[in-house]
Amino acid sequence: MPSGAMPQAGAGMGDNAFSQLLQMMASQQQFQAFMEQQTTFQREMFEQLSRVTRQKYKTDPPKFHGRTDEDLELWLFAIEEHLSGYARERDSCDSRFVDMVVPFLGPDAMSWYREFKNILGDRRRTWFLVKQQICIRFRDSDFEFKLLSKLHDLQVTGTQQEYTCKFLLLLSPPSSCQK
Repeated sequence: MPSGAMPQAGAGMGDNAFSQLLQMMASQQQFQAFMEQQTTFQREMFEQLSRVTRQKYKTDPPKFHGRTDEDLELWLFAIEEHLSGYARERDSCDSRFVDMVVPFLGPDAMSWYREFKNILGDRRRTWFLVKQQICIRFRDSDFEFKLLSKLHDLQVTGTQQEYTCKFLLLLSPPSSCQK
């Protein structure tokens, strides 16, 4: 046997040990990936449960029936506040948030939504689009005139604080329905 040459049995055992070491490293990497996946899943479940728990403590938001005496901007604000834990869904490019809002539509508004959904077909029903279209359909065309009339007719009938509250409520910009 030449000097420096290893016996065959020793070389085979070295290859076997190296192979086992590689298998063990691959196994550990798989386990680490599995644990990272589990951690991500648990974090998502925790976030979802936290949102559900927060929602349980909120009262039910009002329904929007589509009547002329209803304040559409106030309803839009109330529904977004009620579902504020779902901001990611609200701002997404799919219909998840819309699907959460639809149960809070009354019969007339629901009929409009059904027709709107049929017209859209397979196109996405984002919250931005639904909000825009519900404002076009149900907001008064003479909204600005009615607002000015309400400001003109506003009288002090109680305390200054009550008057100020009424005044500020009328002046609060209707950001929900931008023209």
